[in-house]
Amino acid sequence: LLKTGREDRAIEAFAEAATHAPALVEAHVELGVSLHAVGRPREAALAYDRALRLNPDHERARFNRGLARRAQGEFRSARRDFEALGQSPRFGAVSRVELALLRLRIGGPKAARTALRYLRAALRREPANASAHYNLGQLLRRLGKVHEGRRHLGRVADSPYAALARAALHHPSRGDRP
Repeated sequence: LLKTGREDRAIEAFAEAATHAPALVEAHVELGVSLHAVGRPREAALAYDRALRLNPDHERARFNRGLARRAQGEFRSARRDFEALGQSPRFGAVSRVELALLRLRIGGPKAARTALRYLRAALRREPANASAHYNLGQLLRRLGKVHEGRRHLGRVADSPYAALARAALHHPSRGDRP
């Protein structure tokens, strides 16, 4: 239902499943995903909280709760969720990308340096991670390291980031020369 654009019906179905089978972790996780998809991150975070009470090690619930908390502006809580996934085989790299984006959003004197560290760690963990390459490429270009940035942007072909990378490569950044 969610994938076919019937988000309201998906929310109803997962809420019903969570009510009838309250110990079913996936019902709470999918309810959270559905709520977040329609712009209700606070309610989504509560659904993920219920899932994590049932299974504290549920990585998808923790990652998605981090996204929901970030959407609410609860950056510290989001950071804790993403950091908890640092060693996860499935979410380790993507959580580092999210930590980098979170750090840039918060800002501060060391934000770019910290974000670079997170993005490079994501690529050490998962060398083909398109999100990490795209975000690292954009950040490097912004910092004036144009050639290195362009190299990373060039590595996202055949990914959901390909069109964004092509657009970035065709538009000069601060460090690009005309």
